Amino acid sequence: MNIVYDMQFEVNEIEARREQYPSTISFLNLLNALISEERDLSDRGRRFIGIFRFIYDHGFRPFPQRAYADPCEKWQLVVACLQHFHMMLSLYDISEEDIDGVIDQSQLSTVTQSSLQMQLPILAFLKVCVHHVHLFICAAH
Repeated sequence: MNIVYDMQFEVNEIEARREQYPSTISFLNLLNALISEERDLSDRGRRFIGIFRFIYDHGFRPFPQRAYADPCEKWQLVVACLQHFHMMLSLYDISEEDIDGVIDQSQLSTVTQSSLQMQLPILAFLKVCVHHVHLFICAAH
């Protein structure tokens, strides 16, 4: 079996077992610093979708379930994720049509991974938010 050692492996296998996340926090801060200096927005951020998915899937989404030896690291990780999401929101000029498309598609029961991967990071983030709000509303009733 050939194991690929990458940041996904680092956060999920190495750091999660140690309950310490210094590499992931540093990596997210580095990504945020590099992206914040990006000035070419001609592709409306499509090249950042893999970064967005990594940050959401392996940083933000699992943070409440992870164990932390130092509670400060939990919030450093969350802050780095939220800074990324804020940066994605502030980088792009979202039109009403973009938002209408997110709301219309949120009515669907599932969104395929491949269609989400092809979208702009900001639209993917909005879909995630709309989906979670929808689940919250359903759970409240």
